[in-house]
Amino acid sequence: VRRLCDKYGAIFIADEVQTGMGRTGKMFCVEHWNVEPDIICLGKAFGGGIMPAGAFIGSEKLWTALFENPFLHTTTFGGNPLACAAAIATINVLLEEHLCERAKTMGDLFLSKLKSTIKPYTPYLTLDARGKGLMLALEFVDTDIGFRVAKGLFREK
Repeated sequence: VRRLCDKYGAIFIADEVQTGMGRTGKMFCVEHWNVEPDIICLGKAFGGGIMPAGAFIGSEKLWTALFENPFLHTTTFGGNPLACAAAIATINVLLEEHLCERAKTMGDLFLSKLKSTIKPYTPYLTLDARGKGLMLALEFVDTDIGFRVAKGLFREK
């Protein structure tokens, strides 16, 4: 994707709203592929799970354009002090407590256990278990089976 964006002059945007902030075992999921996007979008976990907060990180080229013309990007509620404090605290906790590394370690363990659990049911009910860090997926042979399993899990609380 990076090469195609460079070739055609397109902006490479990594939507890390769900995958960012350590969930996949790295601060940003895109780091698993050693590529640098022009923009990274953040949300959800960025506010520490308590404050609605979002952000985007841009390359120097994009930031220069915004600096020269700040009206290219505006926001209604941007810069809320409490949301900003929550975001800074979230980043500090992720780094100081090595939560990205922990997500990778725990994710590897969970994925290993999940794969061994579904092995007797493959290929009859399940096709695959996969993921990065704590972002895991279980693929079923058809959507009805997946729906029934999800419904049953919700009943178990």
